[in-house]
Amino acid sequence: MTRDAPSYSEQTSPVAPGSPLGLLAFLAALVLAQQVGSKVVRDALFLAQASAAQLPQAFLFGALLSAPLVLGAAYLSTRIGPRRVAAACLLLNSALFAAEYGLLPRAPLATAWLVYLHVVALGGTTLSSFFSNVSELFDPHSARRASVRVTAGAAVGGGLGGLCVSLIAGAWGHAALLPWLAVLNLLCGIALYRERWWPALHATRELPGPGLALSGLLRSSYVRSIAYLVILTQFSALLLDFNFKRQASESLGDGTSLVQLLTAFHTTSSLVATVVQLSLASVALERLGLAGTLAVLPLGILLGGALGPLMPRLWSAVSLRAISTVLESSLFRSAYEPLYTPLSQRARRSLKTLVDVAAGRLGEMLGSLGLLWIAAIWPASSGLPVRSLALGAAALSLLLSLHMHSSYIAELARSLRKGTVRLRSTDVRDSTTRLTLSQTHIEIERSQLLAEIAAQRGSLPPAPSVPVAAAAVPVNPEQAQLTAAVADLLSAQRARVTALFRSGPLDPRLVAFAIPLLEHAELVEPVTAALSGVATRVTGQLVDALNDRSLSPVVRRRLPRILQQAQQPMAAQALIAALRSPERILRYRATGALVALREAHPELMPTPARVFEQVRAELRDERDQLTLQHVFLLLSLVLEREPLWLAYNALSGSDARRRGTALEYLHSTVPEPLRSELVPWAEAQAVAARS
Repeated sequence: MTRDAPSYSEQTSPVAPGSPLGLLAFLAALVLAQQVGSKVVRDALFLAQASAAQLPQAFLFGALLSAPLVLGAAYLSTRIGPRRVAAACLLLNSALFAAEYGLLPRAPLATAWLVYLHVVALGGTTLSSFFSNVSELFDPHSARRASVRVTAGAAVGGGLGGLCVSLIAGAWGHAALLPWLAVLNLLCGIALYRERWWPALHATRELPGPGLALSGLLRSSYVRSIAYLVILTQFSALLLDFNFKRQASESLGDGTSLVQLLTAFHTTSSLVATVVQLSLASVALERLGLAGTLAVLPLGILLGGALGPLMPRLWSAVSLRAISTVLESSLFRSAYEPLYTPLSQRARRSLKTLVDVAAGRLGEMLGSLGLLWIAAIWPASSGLPVRSLALGAAALSLLLSLHMHSSYIAELARSLRKGTVRLRSTDVRDSTTRLTLSQTHIEIERSQLLAEIAAQRGSLPPAPSVPVAAAAVPVNPEQAQLTAAVADLLSAQRARVTALFRSGPLDPRLVAFAIPLLEHAELVEPVTAALSGVATRVTGQLVDALNDRSLSPVVRRRLPRILQQAQQPMAAQALIAALRSPERILRYRATGALVALREAHPELMPTPARVFEQVRAELRDERDQLTLQHVFLLLSLVLEREPLWLAYNALSGSDARRRGTALEYLHSTVPEPLRSELVPWAEAQAVAARS
């Protein structure tokens, strides 16, 4: 295949009706069932034919063997898609298990090594490619929920697989697992490969390969953080796995008792992982978020390590390995898989397998080297150095997991920025639209907003004629000039008013006569400009007018734009108080003024709790497209502004993945109890806007 040949990628409408979530969850169950069986037969054959002392070398060789497979899988994922790569891995697994079953009676030791290296090398690539389909088929917001269901299916499959392994191994021995695994992998591979069960393929010109994946990994701090997390997690898991097997081998020997313990361990941990996944995964993701759910794994390992000295040595090793296995295959995976959803399809395909497997194998390689170093320095060690090293890695993993929250939100924001359409403020003549654009730098439903403002203007009464006061005998030139200026303002004639404003800054004594002129549409711009020029000097008068219920509602609605120019605590407090006004448009304008004021004076803004409560109040008042605009304006008082408005634009657009990214950004940044009210409603608004 030449570099100019087109590749093929699975283009699908995320969360489209008929998305094969049920089939994906069912196949996840089968894949995890074979994964549990693979681990059992791997450990049973290796420890029966070799010994626990040779495990570090086996870990190291397996990690080295994985390197070319990972690069090949990363390259193929960008060319044919992760679904086909996963299918190919499963079919290759099937063929190898069948061949190993035939080879076992003739060369048991060689077969044990072959099975071990085969499972280590292909297992991670198979899982990574399979779970890539979740982020491939679903948008970021839906991928969070889809990941829970698919991981739940995987956990159930792991539990059932553990039971099947126990029954088969108890009845016919562990060698009988090899043909069972061959059949299971064959069925999964065929199911994944069948085109008619999956979305149609469309040709795209993509030329990524391992080089692109490596350069993408080096460029993206977010992807590097994920890679570091995988390295630390697998480093710790390998050390705990070795400690468990060595302690079990020392206590039980290398005979039947050891194999039975390993089988019981894998079966029990799979069942417990199923219970944890089904009962806690959704709650953890909702309450703790992705970062908090990721942190449960290293935190559990650290707590288990703290309690370890209170237990016998073998059971301390068993409990630590059980915590690692159960949490990694349930809560950790539920939170880990959605981390890739903000990435583009191209980046995800080229990077995910590389990070999942290559980084994981690097962690295992470092762990193997650490074990060899410990064996050389402390050959008679009771396992304390191994446990200490594993707990140290878990502590670093905990810190990195907590950091992933801000990294994930930042990556979602970057994803929202891609493809943004910008509108110049000179394209719009209306002041309110210009204000909104200046606050967001983005087109937010321009036509709808203009229609709303046009409707408001159409409902205004005609400007009343104002009689011109008779000229009084001037006492002095200054008084005569002031009297003439009052007459000009009272006339409400555009020519006279604008001529007055062009003559110089507005005299503060004329403010009381200028404010009522805001009711006239043709005078809004010159009066606003004149009052804004002296807003700092007449803040008190502007605040009084804003609070004066006897003034026309139209006048009061137009005052926040002027008050924002005062940039004083008094003005900010008045605008914050206006957020509770019963007049909807006044609340909207006050919010817009506060957003403009925030850039220069963030210290004048209301507290996040006050803003979130105001958002809830808006949701209780009315729920329409203007409410959605107002809610995003309010949130931008305390959250990062640009990603929020990009999210608003995405919710109103036609790109399904960007809508999902916007919903996921809201879900990740807005706290409870507002989140449970806002996100479902925003999702419903997006659906209504498309219908």
